Amino acid sequence: KYYAYKRGSVEAPVSVVSSLVNGLTGMMAILYGEGDYIKTVGIATSAGYDCDNQAATTGGLIGVLRGMSGIGEEAVELMTTMPKWYDWDKPFNDMYVNMTRDEIALRTPISEMVRRTVAVAEEAIRSNGGRMELRDGEIVYVIASDVP
Repeated sequence: KYYAYKRGSVEAPVSVVSSLVNGLTGMMAILYGEGDYIKTVGIATSAGYDCDNQAATTGGLIGVLRGMSGIGEEAVELMTTMPKWYDWDKPFNDMYVNMTRDEIALRTPISEMVRRTVAVAEEAIRSNGGRMELRDGEIVYVIASDVP
């Protein structure tokens, strides 16, 4: 359904949300953003298409290259979802804050998401012939295989 790009006898199987488009708009944002976090993420987001991918990637890259001080106080203030007085007492605040999906809770502890994901994975492993073993005090997952 996304293969609508034709010119003459050439048909390109490229979607408007493909990795090619995401990669190119991400590179454009990095080049024209000139190392400025807000400018780079702004360009990546404004490029349209599947804009969350390149915004996250370019913003993360600027963060890695420049560190927290290179992001700038204005950007940090714009990203704040918790009150300034809130004291983070767990790594990454252990909180996922949902701002866009009505079907899920506003706040969910990341540790709870991890617990639920592990439970689903363990059930899938067991129901497909796998098992969990305790080795040297750690749980090891043994996956059933049809390869001898």
